[in-house]
Order: sequence, then structure tokens, then C-alpha cells
Amino acid sequence: MSVEDNVALMRNLYEAYGRKNPGPLFESLSEAVQLHFVAPPEHFTFAGSHLGKDGVQRALELIGQEYDWLVYQARDFIAEGDRVVALTDGVLQHRASGKELPMRMVDIIRIEDGRIVEFTEFFDSAAMLANDMAYRAQRAAASAKARLRAKLPKKTAKKAKPKGRTPAGKKAATKTAGARKSKAPKPKAKKKPARRR
Repeated sequence: MSVEDNVALMRNLYEAYGRKNPGPLFESLSEAVQLHFVAPPEHFTFAGSHLGKDGVQRALELIGQEYDWLVYQARDFIAEGDRVVALTDGVLQHRASGKELPMRMVDIIRIEDGRIVEFTEFFDSAAMLANDMAYRAQRAAASAKARLRAKLPKKTAKKAKPKGRTPAGKKAATKTAGARKSKAPKPKAKKKPARRR
């Protein structure tokens, strides 16, 4: 195949994949295809090398479990010999957090006899990792807060006393005491004996 044929092949595959149709891509893979995602494997389940069509399918399934492509397209192609470099971009949504991440990628594809034998992708793993770590920290904080609340003793609601009012019993007792005090007999004044003339 010519360089032009290789570019036309990849253009068609990217357009189909952008429509969420990976069928043409799998049909164009070699049985011994090698797929490489250049990213730290300790942070991304799909990172590293995947061999054969089954390996490619598994890698795409791992991506689909965590992310969803809202927009995916190839902007430009650079080709020479049996290699095609595709400059792609799109919008990736993190399923767990719902956050949308604009992405730019560089794909290097090697083609032999119309079949893809090697596919290497470079992407902004730092942006994806920052979003993933922020989401995990947020979940950890929420979980710790929930555990702390569960350990705290439940407070019993106390009835508030009415302000500026005297309790009925105390008020009644005060009135009774006042009444008793007012009813107490006053001592009679003693009459002085009359003087004799």
C-alpha cells in the first residue's frame, strides 16, 4: 500500500471510532498487533503493552470502564513509509466524577499490507491523573467525615425554658404567701389608764 492508502485507511478508522464504532478498527488489526499506551501503569489500568486482538479489546474495555469519549477526532496525519502519525483530540468524561477533560493525543501507527501491526499512543496522562487523584481525595474526605459522624454520641434534645415567664407553681406559691401575710392580725394598742384627779 502507498502512503496515501495508509492515510486514507487511518482516516476512515478514526471517523468510525469517533462514531463509537470500533468494528472497522478491529477488522484492520493484524493477529499479532501490538498496542502501547505510554502512561504509568501504577495509575492507569490500561497503560502498557497489549498483544493481539484480544489484548486490544481488553485494553479498550478497561478504558471504557473509567472513561467515555464524548468527542473524538483526528485533526491531521503525517505519513512516511509504513508509518502514519495521527494528531487527535477530543473530550473525555471521567465516569465516576462526571468531569469532562479536553484531551490531545499523538498516535504512531505502523501498517503492513493494509493491516495495523503496531499502535502507540501518547496522551496527557498528567491531566487525567490530577483529576483522578482529586476525585479520590474528595471521596476519602467524605468517607472520613461520615465515619466521624457515626462515632459521635447522639444528642438528646432539651426543651427550652420560656424566657421572662415565672413557672406556674412558683407564681402560685408566691401569691399564697402574700395572701397569708396580708391576712395576719395586727397587734392591738394597749390603752393607758386614766389619771385620777
